[in-house]
Amino acid sequence: MNHRFQRYVVRPFEILLKCPLRFALGRLFPSKSPRVFYGYERIPSRNEPASGGIVKLQDLSEVYPNCRWRANTLYLISSCYPWTVRWQVRVARFFGAKIILNQNGVAYPAWKPEGWEIENERAAWVHRRADAVVYQAGFCRRCALEWLKVEEPEYSRVLLNPVDVHAFGPSAEGRSAEGTYDGSGRIPFRILLAGSHQFAYRVRTALEALAKLDEEYRMIVAGAYNWGESQEDALAEARGWAVDLGVSDRVDFQGRYLQSEAPALFAQAEVLLHTKVMDPCPRLVAEGLASGLPVVYAGSGGLPEMVSSEAGVAVESVEDFERERPADPKQFAEAIRKVRAEYTLFREGARRCAEERFNRDEWLKAHGELIRTVRAQL
Repeated sequence: MNHRFQRYVVRPFEILLKCPLRFALGRLFPSKSPRVFYGYERIPSRNEPASGGIVKLQDLSEVYPNCRWRANTLYLISSCYPWTVRWQVRVARFFGAKIILNQNGVAYPAWKPEGWEIENERAAWVHRRADAVVYQAGFCRRCALEWLKVEEPEYSRVLLNPVDVHAFGPSAEGRSAEGTYDGSGRIPFRILLAGSHQFAYRVRTALEALAKLDEEYRMIVAGAYNWGESQEDALAEARGWAVDLGVSDRVDFQGRYLQSEAPALFAQAEVLLHTKVMDPCPRLVAEGLASGLPVVYAGSGGLPEMVSSEAGVAVESVEDFERERPADPKQFAEAIRKVRAEYTLFREGARRCAEERFNRDEWLKAHGELIRTVRAQL
């Protein structure tokens, strides 16, 4: 019954009446200030499950609240389009609202073997109709121009995904290359692997790297396990790998975490391991750096733009859009040892990198300038 109500009542109401009225009122009762709508009726709070692009909307909505009525600006994020995105774009343009696109990565055969062309066709359609585009990294801009076959608009900026450097900070307990006592007399050096694990190799590669490290290294695997039929099946497979590799007693598998719980999660580790190849601009990495965690990462995608040489160590990673090519677990293990050997320098460099490259206040300021510039073209 609820499904039918949504399909035959709620959705037609949103498409035929609410969406046009939202931007029509913005035209009939104009405002000199930006009134931004983010494509969704409601933006989750930081105490609710959220990831990816939605987290950026949480940041923006603190300065530019989500205006469900009298909207004069439509802000969209390519990694989390609403299901009515084409209709919203058409209606917004019809009533003279400005459209700003936040462009993440693109689809390609190695990432989405089936349907990548359809995914890119929609992304290209929105990109061509945007008045301004924020690219999350130079890598994102290059991929958009090459794979979406679009031109860069007059108003565009490359803005790395931000982090609240006040909410995320080095652990009050401090960290050292010797790690932290775990109550058993040993001193483990804790490696954190976190995020949305859409591909099995992310976890498998990390576990293989751990297997090449001494007993004093431990690993925390947190986030969503999304590669199997279900979260439970994927987690069971990961636990099986840990047993086969002989590291099950050194791995703590945790589940999904809320944005508000992220600082406490980072405080549990000494280093952040990011095994995903060709990742455009993961906010997770910015959060880790702000928390004082050096980052060991696959050196492809947007990561080389994010992590300075003093904040982490890159592992060789081939840029291949046609097939999946995980980085070498042995190199990850060697990079982790390198970070531990110069831990104080890397830890200080991580925090400094976050403050210089990912300060949320500067990101919001740049957005304000872009929104005002675009709105001035009315």
